[in-house]
Amino acid sequence: MGKLHTLSIEDVPSLQQIEGLASLNSLQVLELIGFTSLERVNGLAGLEELKTAIIQGCIKLDRLMPLSNLGKLRKLSIKDMPSLQEMEGLAGLKSLRKLMLIGCTSLERVENLSGLEKLKTVKIQGCKKLERMPSLSNLGKLRTLWIKDMPSLHEIDDAFGLANFTSLEE
Repeated sequence: MGKLHTLSIEDVPSLQQIEGLASLNSLQVLELIGFTSLERVNGLAGLEELKTAIIQGCIKLDRLMPLSNLGKLRKLSIKDMPSLQEMEGLAGLKSLRKLMLIGCTSLERVENLSGLEKLKTVKIQGCKKLERMPSLSNLGKLRTLWIKDMPSLHEIDDAFGLANFTSLEE
């Protein structure tokens, strides 16, 4: 399966662990949706050609790491992941253009994003425990910052200016 470019798996409620992703060295699109028992995803670091990752509805998955080897990743969408507490390696996603963190109610921290110079869109919604927005300074291409339903948010790093944004919703 070394030539596989897209892997989309949906609604496999009994699967607890995914192994062997690292062997899919040509994979460009990964969609994991509706894995209600999934606790671990191993091999993400080996997906060096990955451009799009959509992980949604994996309610028991508590961490995604490391992500730093995904240097070609352009879109990262993490939705409806109430157990997710940590994501390691976001700062290494140098090609990332769109980051969406929606419904990650246990996520307390998002690391510094200031080195992601190609980032155009950041959408963070329903991350109820997130207290502080990561630094977005030096993101000259950032056009959309969407922050919604964040009751614990009490600090937005003012090191970033709003001059480049075409859309800002709070």
